[in-house]
Amino acid sequence: MEALWVIMKMNNADDARWSEVDGRILACDPLGAHRSIRELTGVGPEEADAVRGERVRRLRAERGGEFAWAGYPCEDYLASEWAERGCWDEPSQAMVVVPCAEVREADGFLVVGGPGVDGIAFGYRKGHPGLWAYRPIDRDYVFMAPTVAELVEKWTSGALSV
Repeated sequence: MEALWVIMKMNNADDARWSEVDGRILACDPLGAHRSIRELTGVGPEEADAVRGERVRRLRAERGGEFAWAGYPCEDYLASEWAERGCWDEPSQAMVVVPCAEVREADGFLVVGGPGVDGIAFGYRKGHPGLWAYRPIDRDYVFMAPTVAELVEKWTSGALSV
């Protein structure tokens, strides 16, 4: 019943407001998109996350080249299972890799996850292959792995750390 109500609210919203939501999604601004969806539809946080996830899937299929991540060497991530569901690491209690609906861009760095400590983020850098860790305390980047699959494999096995 709740899903039907959300769909009815979505259909009643005007296209200009949905364009704003889609613009935030394409700009890799998941928090802004989440807020806009909640304001637009009046739904709760979980429903807004579900709506954002569906809009990301639709936009990836229809307008994939318009995402802010288009300028990053992240094809391996987008083609991986983790782009859809993320990767939870039980020992570190962190989403080492987040679903693409939660990817964000910050100062030339496409954040796709992190270890859950010290504000460190895992992501892609423009013009640099592979995945990197950005360490805000040291304000530097450390190469982590050539692919997201290798990052996940090595991180979850304990063979990789920051």
